[in-house]
Parts: sequence; structure tokens; C-alpha cells
Amino acid sequence: MLGDYGRSVPVESLCESKRQAGGATPDLADLIGCRLAMSSETEDGQALAESLVKSLVAGDTISARPLYGRPVQFAPAFKLLMLGNHRPVIRGTDNGIWRRIRLVPFSRTFGPDERDPALLDKLKAEAEHIAAWMLDGCIEWQRRGLADVPGVVAAQTKDYREEQDLVGQWLAERVDSGAAAAGCKCPSKLLYGDYCEWAEANGLRPCSAIALGRRLRERGFVSERKASGPEFQGIALKPKH
Repeated sequence: MLGDYGRSVPVESLCESKRQAGGATPDLADLIGCRLAMSSETEDGQALAESLVKSLVAGDTISARPLYGRPVQFAPAFKLLMLGNHRPVIRGTDNGIWRRIRLVPFSRTFGPDERDPALLDKLKAEAEHIAAWMLDGCIEWQRRGLADVPGVVAAQTKDYREEQDLVGQWLAERVDSGAAAAGCKCPSKLLYGDYCEWAEANGLRPCSAIALGRRLRERGFVSERKASGPEFQGIALKPKH
């Protein structure tokens, strides 16, 4: 339907990698003029290149360099779809990345008797009507926007975000806060040690001590500098059984 307006982008381009600073980025340059960019099949455990993805979907001007050529500036004007069975790892917990994420589940499996080998030809035969349906949808979007997210998409995205929030999981399992920890203080070293222990026990990679402190402060915990190191107020480790 989209012809040259639809492009594929290597999934490696959207995940963390060791890009050489100033090196050629033909994968990004190929997206100039694109309206729908699609990647497929992330590997289990691959982490999303969050800064790049935010730049691509924000619409701000970015720089790309073809394999043999000078850098070019362009403003991305496409929707980005990542298809696959594995959810990419998202380490950020802020709305800067999560307000751009929508997880759309495709949970229906079609058995051999349900498959239609001629489906593609049937869709091609209806191309004009499908295009008209798409244009009607565009007009409706221009009229009222995309305010209403389908319930199943909102629920799946919320589940995805909670699954990726390792600090939130650790807090729920190993830490008392609020009324249960009123007046309590805990050194950041103890908190980080317990967090690393919990992460290792669950086969997870912990963030750095600095990142943990930042994420605790993002959740409203107040830190205080002491001679022995920072400590957080209103928080206490649960007794180990």
C-alpha cells in the first residue's frame, strides 16, 4: 500500500550497539522521506537504544550520513513499528520514553485449516478500497486526534512498563516505605547492596549505584549527605527470613 513510503530498518539500528562516533549511518539515511519504518524480531534481552528512538519519534531534526557521502539533516516523519516475540529491554523509567511506547498484542494463532494462501492477492485486489479506508481514518485522526488508547493496549503497555521497572520490583519485595518506615533512614550503601543481591538472585543485571539513587529520588525519596555517605529517609529494608 505504501510503496516507497514504507521502509524496513534493521532491528540492530534501534537497539543498543557500539556505533562509532561520526561513522556512517546508512540505515538512518535510508529513512529520509519514509512514512512507516518497520523492524522485525528482536532477540531476547536486547536493549532499546532509548535516546535514538526518542529522537526518531519526536520529529526533531537529526543527522545521518550515507555510506559514501556527507552528513545530511532531516526531520523524521514516520511511525516506527517493532515486530517480534521478544520485548526489548527498556531501562528508562521516565515518561520521556514510556509515553512513546504502545505495546499492541497479536495473540491470535491461526491453524492450518484457517489459513488463506490467497489472502495477499485478495488484499491487493481491494487496494483502492483499503486506501480509501486509510484516508477516512486519517481524516478522523485530524478531527479528534488519538486520545483514546484501546483498553487492551493500555493494559499490555502498563504490564510491560512494570515488568521493565526492576527498581520498582525490588522496592515492592525488599523495602518498607511510607507509614511503615516513618522516621527510618537507611544508608545508600546498604540499599544498593541489597538491590544487587536481589538482582543477582533473580538473574537480572543491576543498574549502577548512582542510577539507583537517581531512581529513588525520582520516586520521592529524599537523600541526606553524611560523613559515612548518603542515606535515604523514610525507607527501610525488610527483615530477611
